[in-house]
Amino acid sequence: MVCIFLITAIYAEAGISDKKTKLIQASEKGNFADVQAMLTDGADINATEVREDNGVYVRGLTALMMASANGHTEIVKLLVRELL
Repeated sequence: MVCIFLITAIYAEAGISDKKTKLIQASEKGNFADVQAMLTDGADINATEVREDNGVYVRGLTALMMASANGHTEIVKLLVRELL
């Protein structure tokens, strides 16, 4: 019984993590329709991820940060509206 619970929890956590990463990646790439669909499906707008850049780990990157850094103004507006 315990093993089944742990396996389920691991898969559930992997799904949550994957969902967070997808929102951040879609925001970074400027995929407005994907970002909008994920937000409608309940994606966590405050989700963060860690990235490695030349041996330095950058923590706390959000979808809003990535959209604004790449000039995706319509996604930035969408994410800000969701935050308010």
